[in-house]
Amino acid sequence: MRHYLFGLVAALATTTAAQAQISAGTVLLGGNLGYRQQKAKVGATNFRPAYEDRLRQISISPTAGYFVADNLVVGVQLNWQRDAHKYPAIVPVVINPGPGPATADVLYGESTMRRLQVGPFARYYKFIGSKAAFYGQLGAGYSVTNYEDEPPVYIGNSDTKISGFYGQLSPGVVYFPTPLFALAVSLRGLTYQHFAYSGEGYGSNDRTSSIFDAGFRLRDLRLGASFYLGRGSSL
Repeated sequence: MRHYLFGLVAALATTTAAQAQISAGTVLLGGNLGYRQQKAKVGATNFRPAYEDRLRQISISPTAGYFVADNLVVGVQLNWQRDAHKYPAIVPVVINPGPGPATADVLYGESTMRRLQVGPFARYYKFIGSKAAFYGQLGAGYSVTNYEDEPPVYIGNSDTKISGFYGQLSPGVVYFPTPLFALAVSLRGLTYQHFAYSGEGYGSNDRTSSIFDAGFRLRDLRLGASFYLGRGSSL
């Protein structure tokens, strides 16, 4: 009887281990979506009206990959992001020669940023049961960013192009309500970028820069969903 129980436990453990994985040959199709909106308001004073600063950001990241081994997928990811920023500038209107405050007005400028990134990635899953897993993803690729700025005062528009390479290490967690479909939550993680700048208009100059930053805050959160085509349906 004891040998039977040990055999049953071993069989169940083996079955669970086999199920809690994504087998080689599975195809991954999915992506992430990010959205951020920020608004800052400043009240009026005796010499100027109230004003606000607005930022709106959206990002979309489609992904396609192939599992070359159990729980290990390699593939290609595309990242598209757009930022729209409406920002204020306080401009004096009348400067009184005598006592009393100066008067000022608030004008608004608008800037737009568009970014496109594409490159390969590798992702490894570590299951914590039959339906949930953590993963770590390593990616690299080429990036192009375009900035357009229309300032509130009349000093001319400015266009800037930034191009170069990036590397990224990001964590995430997935949940499988069914074996073929999963919901995901991820963070931007660690990023290294090396870029060259070129531009036209006021304040533009050609230069290069290297940036290393970490994205583990709430605003770096990404939501996603993925299909795992060809994965076993016995979970």
